[in-house]
Amino acid sequence: MKNCKNCGAKIEDDAKFCPTCGANQDEAQPAAPVDPYDDSPAPAATETVATETANGNKKCEFCGLEVPASTQVCPKCGFRFDGKQTHPGVSNKSPLLLAAGIFMIIACIAAFGSLARYLMEASAIVAKGTLEGSNYENMIQTFESAGYSAAQMVDMVSTMLRTIAVISLIPLAWQIPMTVHVFKARARGTAIGTAFKVCTLLFVSLISGILLLVDKTGQQN
Repeated sequence: MKNCKNCGAKIEDDAKFCPTCGANQDEAQPAAPVDPYDDSPAPAATETVATETANGNKKCEFCGLEVPASTQVCPKCGFRFDGKQTHPGVSNKSPLLLAAGIFMIIACIAAFGSLARYLMEASAIVAKGTLEGSNYENMIQTFESAGYSAAQMVDMVSTMLRTIAVISLIPLAWQIPMTVHVFKARARGTAIGTAFKVCTLLFVSLISGILLLVDKTGQQN
């Protein structure tokens, strides 16, 4: 065990940062150390940057180190668990992440747009009582050859459109949470996993996925 160069707290010999005040032990003059007795609330836009483990400890979301629940600063990478500051040496203003997030928002809006379009088409067909003059007018002959009446045609097509509208909302179940995650990662300066980036490319937005794969936010300088 050794003493912190800034606050004097007992720390592990291999600790790069003090888990109490966050001072970098490799620097002769610690850069902007954190007051261990600072009880001021964190900014409203931040959250706890740690995951609670099964044994009651917490896990740093930046480097993955498991530490006691009372630890304020990760002794391995210096990341504060109260979210009051981002990781030292990491930029949290990545323009690539911002652009990726914007394209992901556009993808979410497009899903809502599909819902509105299909519902409006279904309502218009029901209101007219016929497929004539609609985008599905070319289906009339097919339905007639099968013995369907005009009312049955309207019912089948409107039901089909409403079903497609509901299905178009399913991607939002993962698009919205993934979009929120990207903006949180940008705010914290944390890394985004490769698996998440690939899933974004495949299931949310091709452009966003490419931007995320190119971005290096969360890697220490």
